[in-house]
Amino acid sequence: EGKASSFSMSHARWLLCLVAVAGAPARVLCQIIAETLVSQGGFSILLLALEKTGLATALTGEVTVFAPTDAAFNRLLQSLGASAEDLLARADLPDILRLHVATGQITAENLASGAVVQSLEGARLAVSIDGATKILGDARIVQSNLAADSGIVHVIDKVLLPPRRRLLDGGSGGWQQSAWRVTVDGVMGGRSTGNVDFAGSAMVFSGNINLNGGGFSSVQRSYPIDLSSYAGVLLEFESSTFKAGKAPLGLHLQLGQSSSSYSFAAAFAVPFSSTSSSERCKVFIPIDGFDRASRLGYECASCKFDASRVNSLEVYVLFQIGAFEVRLHSIKTVEKSLDAPLPTAPSISIDSGQISSMIQATIDSGGSLYDKGYKELCLAMYDTAARQIVAAVGPSAAIRALACAGLQQATSGTKVRKAWALRKAFDAILADLAGRDRTWEGRYPSYVQGDWLPRRGDTGTPGICEGLVDLSSSGQASTGSASPAPATTTTESSSNLMGRFIGPFTGMGISGWNDLGSSRVSDPKQCATRCLQIARCKSFDYGARGSVAGECWLSTADRAIAGSDYKAWSLYDYYELSTEGATAGSSAASSSLPQSEMSMNSAANLPGSSSEAAGSPGDDSSGALSSLMWILLGGGVVCGIGLGAACVLLYKRVRTPKFAMGSAPNDPAIVVGQPVGSYGKHPVTGA
Repeated sequence: EGKASSFSMSHARWLLCLVAVAGAPARVLCQIIAETLVSQGGFSILLLALEKTGLATALTGEVTVFAPTDAAFNRLLQSLGASAEDLLARADLPDILRLHVATGQITAENLASGAVVQSLEGARLAVSIDGATKILGDARIVQSNLAADSGIVHVIDKVLLPPRRRLLDGGSGGWQQSAWRVTVDGVMGGRSTGNVDFAGSAMVFSGNINLNGGGFSSVQRSYPIDLSSYAGVLLEFESSTFKAGKAPLGLHLQLGQSSSSYSFAAAFAVPFSSTSSSERCKVFIPIDGFDRASRLGYECASCKFDASRVNSLEVYVLFQIGAFEVRLHSIKTVEKSLDAPLPTAPSISIDSGQISSMIQATIDSGGSLYDKGYKELCLAMYDTAARQIVAAVGPSAAIRALACAGLQQATSGTKVRKAWALRKAFDAILADLAGRDRTWEGRYPSYVQGDWLPRRGDTGTPGICEGLVDLSSSGQASTGSASPAPATTTTESSSNLMGRFIGPFTGMGISGWNDLGSSRVSDPKQCATRCLQIARCKSFDYGARGSVAGECWLSTADRAIAGSDYKAWSLYDYYELSTEGATAGSSAASSSLPQSEMSMNSAANLPGSSSEAAGSPGDDSSGALSSLMWILLGGGVVCGIGLGAACVLLYKRVRTPKFAMGSAPNDPAIVVGQPVGSYGKHPVTGA
């Protein structure tokens, strides 16, 4: 009672009217929402919290509210041993409320099992079904679709709390300024520069990359920490101002470890914003994304990252010539991947010419990094540029669909495969914008060939862009549907979904490895869907019998990893993601895929390049002519080898060698791996 009972109908109606966007039919909408909630009764604490935080005035556009009842709030207060006044005084109250709000109109019909709702707080909320009841996170939806027009309310029986995220540096705790130091390539004779400064809540890392004798600049600090119980690292940073012909800046986040002299890096890239006032962006890097082991520029293919022995944090800018500036706001860890948002991309306004120049700059810069062996940096830049197109204002629906198709294809597979999928989508965008034919299919590696890109002018299948980027701050109107699981589609059949898993192994399960959490589902298919949402998930235990029926336990281990921890559990059935199932989500290009990925740096199987495996935008040579050229060239090489061998035999019969093998001072230097001669354009840079 007290404050809660003092809310009048007019007060509630006025408060909720603030939620509506200016210019929308606010009066009708707010009357419907207010009257609905007040007539239902039991939302007084929620209304007080909205008024206290001012969140209602900050919400614009179409929104979906998952509204906890007063009973739900009272259960939370009882568990916390707190009063309503204590709750309203909490510093994280705005985050609690934002966790209950999503952009767009998400109806109950959109909340299918396995869908994921991106909240304004940043965390994503998985949807499951228990009988006839839909569950959002761990809250049951007790009433649905309680509003109309520009807003929808679903009533839930529990207050959702933001996930725990461990702050490593920056953020509310501030930066440990004295701990950070800059290292540049001057230690190797290079001429790049670097500087670290602190402005407000940001750590500002800036400098200039010079490729003369070097090419890197880094900022780093020591940080002993055990990350083995975390799903990954969440970075918050500022976007950079968009300029035509500029590529997203690619960076390495590198973790050193005490048990090895090698450091382990993952890549991310900085998206653009339209104005000089940058926008905050977030990117989640899973622990298994730190898979590039290097020391002094030398890679180690067999080195394994030990997350329990991290001892340093490092941010690198590599081989991207010119001035740079990175403004980091926080580095955190998260326990589950769903605790982090989808990659964010500010909405920029760009026309066709700017799209083309951004793509070409991204191909030039990213392709150069790829050639140097930094495939993950190339992929991060390609991925960020594609998401920027998805979130932008200006691209046509057909161009946006091409970017989405590339991103969908890049949700699984190796770095090489993902990069080529995005490159093929970029080539199609460039060709369509220029009004020319798309690149011949045979110039691409076999694993990205096929008719998976929308045809010219086609807007693609409905929902093709869902779940690819957080559009909370985008200027786009949301479609209002919850995102499907990243590794599957909303149209996938149950048999296809379960076909990605080996099992069930009746009465079996894994002990001690269920590190991705548990939930309650209605059948194994829903548990499989949840496993496919998490890149690290390799298996799940499904409660098939008795008191545990419907339990879904997700694991980063399979039988080989778990060893003796894979044992009998009479009430559970065990399912394991098959090798084929792990990449099935992106196999639309063809019904079967090669056993090994073809390197971009191999010219053996595709024409048109001395160092890579595909053609470049603007290369108009026909497939037939290119094939004929290579056939003739191959025949000439064979004949040349035969003639050369005959000459050598003849020479040996009439002459005696005058020096030992390898000691001829006048022989030209032949560098292994360096092409002799060049044909056609470079498939990545287009040069």
